[in-house]
Parts: sequence; C-alpha cells; structure tokens
Amino acid sequence: MPTTTEPESGSATEFDLSALSAPVDRRAARAFFDSDDPAMIQLEEQVMGRHRRYRIFAIVGVVAFLMGLALHFCLPLDDDGRLARLLIGCGLLAIVISVFQLRRTGAMRAYQIARFAEANGFRFSHLKQSAGYEGMLFTTGWDHHRWMTVNGTIRGRPVEFGNLTFTQGGARHYTRMRGYIAIRLPARLPRMLITAGSNPLFTTTIPDYPHRDDLVDVGQGRAFRLYAPEGAAVIARALCTADAVALFAGLAKRYTIEITGDMLFLTRFREVSVGRARQWRRQLADVQALTRMIGVSDVWQAMRAQPKRFLAQLPEMRQHFISRSPVLTALILVAGIVAISVLIVLPLIIMEFK
Repeated sequence: MPTTTEPESGSATEFDLSALSAPVDRRAARAFFDSDDPAMIQLEEQVMGRHRRYRIFAIVGVVAFLMGLALHFCLPLDDDGRLARLLIGCGLLAIVISVFQLRRTGAMRAYQIARFAEANGFRFSHLKQSAGYEGMLFTTGWDHHRWMTVNGTIRGRPVEFGNLTFTQGGARHYTRMRGYIAIRLPARLPRMLITAGSNPLFTTTIPDYPHRDDLVDVGQGRAFRLYAPEGAAVIARALCTADAVALFAGLAKRYTIEITGDMLFLTRFREVSVGRARQWRRQLADVQALTRMIGVSDVWQAMRAQPKRFLAQLPEMRQHFISRSPVLTALILVAGIVAISVLIVLPLIIMEFK
C-alpha cells in the first residue's frame, strides 16, 4: 500500500485545489490506505475509535432531539418550554458536530489530501511516528505522532503541513491534538514567540507561556505580543519591519507563531491538514506571504553582524508563573470564582433577611 506519494515537482505560486472538491471513489480511498503495517493498523484503530465516539455522540444527540420534540408536542409537563428547547438545541448541536467531524477525518478526506499533494508536486504521508522538530509542541510530552502530513517547497523554502498528537501529564495523562505548519528558514535565529494579545490564563496552543519581561516592542501596538530572550531584541526588531509587523498581525489571529533555530512554526488548535479547499487556499497564501517576507528580510544581515557564539550565549526565555506553577494557578482561579460568587450571592442573602 503506498502511504507516500512523491511526484517530481510542483508550482511555487499557483496550486491545484480541485482534488479537495472532486468526488472520491470510496473503494479507491479504502484501497489506498489498506495496509498490513502495524503502525498503519494502530493509526486506523485510533481513527476508528474516534469515529465510534462521534457516532455515539450523534446517537445521544438524536435521542435528545426526539425527546425534546416529544416533550414539546405531547407532554404538558414543561409549561414554559425551556427543557424542550434545551434538549432540541443540544441534540441538534451534537448531531451537527458529529457529522462534521466524521466527514472531516475519514479515509475519503485523507485520500483527497493525498491526491491534492500529488497534483501539486508535494509529498503525502499518512503517519510519521516521531516529533520531527524542536519546537515547543514537539518537545512537550511524549508519544508524538504527525499524521496527514504534506511536504513540499514553496518559494524555495521547505514546508510541512500536518497534524500533531502527543501525550502530556502525569498519572492522569491525556492526548492533545494540534495543527501545524513548519517552514525551514535560511539560517538559525534566536527563539521568538508571537501570540495574539491574549491572557496567559487562556493561551492558544503554547504549553509554556513566557514572562512579560521578555516582551519586545517592535511597533506592533496591541496587534500581537512578541517574546524573545534577553539580548535578542535587536534581531527581533530587524525581523519586524513595517511589512512584517502587518503580516504577523494578521497571522497571529489564526496561529501562534514560534521561531526555534532554523524553523518557523505556525500552530493552531484545529487540524491544518484537512480536506477543505478554502482552508488550504488560506494556509498556502499565509505560507507564500511568509516565505516572501523571509526572502527579503534584513534579519539575515543583522545575524551575520553578531558574534559567532551569539545564539549559544542567549538565555532561555523566562516562563510566566502560570506555566511554572499550574497548581497555584488553579488555586487562584478557584479562589477568584469563589470570591465572585460570594460577591454576587451575599447581597441577595442580605436583602432576603431585611
């Protein structure tokens, strides 16, 4: 079974997305992924287990929807209709989510991605059992798997689109899933992190939130936050020209941007390698804009002006106390919720006794 397609070459500026919307032969899709490879069998079992959960979720949604209809039309027990509306709404939501996820992660979608990769001179791989990179998500936890990966070259830069799963936690460990785009840079840069102007309590995709002392002002205002280790501000400012700031401001709304060594990562909660032409069109446009900016950036000249051991001498970025002490953070959140609840309930109790 061919799990990888390796055509000769592809266009760097225009892409053929027709395979993502063309009809798919179910038999051809199943045959493409039919394999005796234990890794592929394990992946198929994981996918099937996920599909079973979504089917159960859909069945529960159908039952809730029917109960809501019955309660609304047949039983006069719910006079104001709140319970009926709740059951109908939750049931419909469960059905829509389940159908959407089943359609997005099935073998037919994977086959579409493989055909799209082949049409554009990219390489498709169903499963890679390794982290593969040194970015924050790829060094956090264990048991990393990259799946539905698409590799190619865009404007001279090697790029990989994919989905990542990894296990994290202690005794009660759990599996996380993220989508990522990895772009290889011409040379190594200091570690940098660009996020939307969000609160560290509600981070996007990063497992460790940096300390505010590592914030670098590059004239971005409130469009995004750029973090770099002490001593790397001059490189961050050389990278962030006016055009780069405008580009990062738009990208930060959709991704967390990380630079580690000679790699630039765009990461997000949802899958990146999917069977939707609209999402691929936007992702490819994002990568083209980034590779164009990388090609004309003054940051490489600024790096050549630095001492030889400049990167080795830079300290690690400092972590926010929320990342250093997750238990303390949880206690603070609980205390805050309790305090707000007391402030809301206490006046009501006082009014009741007056």
